[in-house]
Amino acid sequence: MADPAVMVLEQIDAGGERLSVVLSGSSMPNKGPSAATTQREGTTYLPGAAEPIVQILGPELGPIVLAGQFNDSLLGEGGTAALVGALHKMTLAGVPVVLTWGDFWERRGLITDFTPSPLNEDLVDWQLTFKPHTLEDPIVTRPKPRKSESAAASADKSSRQANAESAKLKATQSNVRTSTLGAM
Repeated sequence: MADPAVMVLEQIDAGGERLSVVLSGSSMPNKGPSAATTQREGTTYLPGAAEPIVQILGPELGPIVLAGQFNDSLLGEGGTAALVGALHKMTLAGVPVVLTWGDFWERRGLITDFTPSPLNEDLVDWQLTFKPHTLEDPIVTRPKPRKSESAAASADKSSRQANAESAKLKATQSNVRTSTLGAM
């Protein structure tokens, strides 16, 4: 099980040198990443139609913005410069990157912006924008449905069975009436 207090940015398909940055402890972002996922759709209103035609176009992943502070007093001498240098190189390379956060999730995409803001030579505020291109399934296993969800599914199944039986009964009654009328 991966540590949830560790975030890894690793180049994939780099060709030559493959850079990797591990953020943990004091180098972690100030807060966890927010990863917006929206469903793209197209809505068309035809003349005279009461309801629109909606086309589902698929998911779109929003950018992930990370921000934090690198501090040599916590990272060790030269730690700030090493992290800033590696993230700067990864941004300039324009090579696909995998962003992994513990066991929570994994995203593949590009670092589109890295902005270091030095306060002095061993203390740097930073912000990084990661644009995911593919949605990976979460690494963690899917949670088991709660009992109330299972009960709702059972009730829905029972309701469908009852509706099917009712439809069969109505069809049988209709056939009986037709036969009786035909015999007269």
